[in-house]
Amino acid sequence: MSSIRFKSSETFLKVITRYKESMLSGGMKFKPVRFQGRAIVTSEAMAEKFYSFESSVKLVSRLEMLRDWMLKELSAFGKGELDAPWVDQQLDLMEPEDLQRAYQRLKRKQKGKTHTFNDFEQEREILARMVVSDRLKPLRKWIKSLRFVDIRQLYAHLFSDQAQMERLLGDEALPAQWDEIGKMTLRRLKSQELAYEDITPYLYLRELMLGFHINSNIRHVIIDEAQDYSAFQLAFMKRLFPRAKITALGDFNQAIYAHSSVLSGTGPLTNLYGPDNTEVIELTRSYRSTREIVEFTRGMVPGGEEIIPFNRSGEKPKVIVSSDAERHMNVITTDLKHLIKEGYESVAVICKTAEESRDVHAALSKVLPTAPKLIKKTTLAFEQGVHVIPAYLAKGVEFDAVLIYDGSAEQYAQEHERKLFYTACTRAMHLLHVYCVGTPSPFITAQSEEWYDLGKVSAAQVD
Repeated sequence: MSSIRFKSSETFLKVITRYKESMLSGGMKFKPVRFQGRAIVTSEAMAEKFYSFESSVKLVSRLEMLRDWMLKELSAFGKGELDAPWVDQQLDLMEPEDLQRAYQRLKRKQKGKTHTFNDFEQEREILARMVVSDRLKPLRKWIKSLRFVDIRQLYAHLFSDQAQMERLLGDEALPAQWDEIGKMTLRRLKSQELAYEDITPYLYLRELMLGFHINSNIRHVIIDEAQDYSAFQLAFMKRLFPRAKITALGDFNQAIYAHSSVLSGTGPLTNLYGPDNTEVIELTRSYRSTREIVEFTRGMVPGGEEIIPFNRSGEKPKVIVSSDAERHMNVITTDLKHLIKEGYESVAVICKTAEESRDVHAALSKVLPTAPKLIKKTTLAFEQGVHVIPAYLAKGVEFDAVLIYDGSAEQYAQEHERKLFYTACTRAMHLLHVYCVGTPSPFITAQSEEWYDLGKVSAAQVD
């Protein structure tokens, strides 16, 4: 969590920007150019050449100058390979169509003349140049695209040198558990993996080093579900579209992802263009749910008292407590059968995790007349009927009736789970039932009991 918060922050964006500036005086990482196990240009030679350019030249311009130098080195290397034994081996394996291709190449180079391969030395030279050129073509492409800059090692170095990170942070403090963050990041990079929270910083560093690809034609950007973006991602977005205005829409009470926890309300959004160039419009009226559901759920989040329910009434949310898992599942099954009979078109059983959703789906499929639909991240559309869905995938959708599979304190008690629970409950338009095995979540019990009906399931009721 500490790693996610740090890598998603504006502070880390500033660190990477300063890191890039520090590359002008030292610290660049390069990949050597190799051919058949031999180094054509070593990483040390590349670094020496890079820092031999005028210090006033921009970093990207230096890389382009280095690229041109390396292409010349590659060309000189190719000329030296014309008489190499491996070239003769390739010539012996040439097919007739290869010879024809070489002849056409010679014909294009010396227009207007009649040529035949009647001179062995001439023929071998033409063919050898073609063979060497073809074999070095991937390396030329690799160099032209600046892939010799070792972005992975540059990013890794940020997490392997604590003294450097402290310098780049300036007045800011190292994040908590810095040693563990560094080890975890380096371990993933070594396995050629990037965690989600590393993707934007990694891409940002790459863009800074190799040249930023911006779009000046886009004049307006609309960001939906803005609460799901980190401060780093929002700042990166602004950099990608430098001439665009931004409209960002979001409900910060539904900021359920760890990386979005760095967004404290609209602050980071306001900072993008400054308070004078930012207008904040707060929409406080809720139209999705009944008055009773809104009155119940608004007590779960800070500032929820400002949420105004639409004047549409229904039954109070129910909190049903069971003493064991068997009774718990039985009462949910009975409730689902009743809701189906009552004609509810869309019913969601919202679980906390994908694993729990799979287990609940399997259990319900055995007892319901029609198997419910299991919603996964690959699901493209919702249909009518009963759905089993993890809470983090329920954001942005709505159902006639929602059954929270387990709203107990064991499942939802940590502060970082508050908004996830709130989001799950607010998916209900007409009916909300929260089932608990044991003690209900403190996000429920902290409220006045006037906002919900509390019931306990006995063995007789289940039977």
